[in-house]
Amino acid sequence: MMKITKNQKLCFLLFLVPQLTLAELPKVPESEKIQIFKAAKFKKTGVGWESRCSLVHIPSYGDFNKDGRPDAIVFDGGSKCYSRLGSGFYLLTQQKNKQWTKIFNSEGTPEFLTTYGRHGWPDISINDSSTCFLVYKWNGHEYKKDRFEYKKKSCGSVITKKSS
Repeated sequence: MMKITKNQKLCFLLFLVPQLTLAELPKVPESEKIQIFKAAKFKKTGVGWESRCSLVHIPSYGDFNKDGRPDAIVFDGGSKCYSRLGSGFYLLTQQKNKQWTKIFNSEGTPEFLTTYGRHGWPDISINDSSTCFLVYKWNGHEYKKDRFEYKKKSCGSVITKKSS
């Protein structure tokens, strides 16, 4: 089982404390930043990398699923795209061929949990300012809605799984 490091927890706090300076963001090689932003379909402008909503940045970069390859969270914001919450994120991973791929995005603030889906990917709780958060689990191909929880306790409606 993978443990979330203190540094990774700190990086996720950047979503909650936007006044932190860019100097506190993780050191991501410039060549990797370019590939990450392009894979997420962001555009380079005179002021930085932008979505259709705002300037974007990488608050967390590391090997989240312990496969030996880097992964990244890209933060996006703005009421134009995320009117209810004002923020969203993209989760990207580097493939064996060194290409970056977006595997998940959502509005809200992500929190990696200490429970896991396939291939070592941590479950992701989406903080949407409620007291019952939707949790997504990696099924080997994509993150799917799994359950609702708050402070490690079940809450809300049960998500029924469709049989294949």
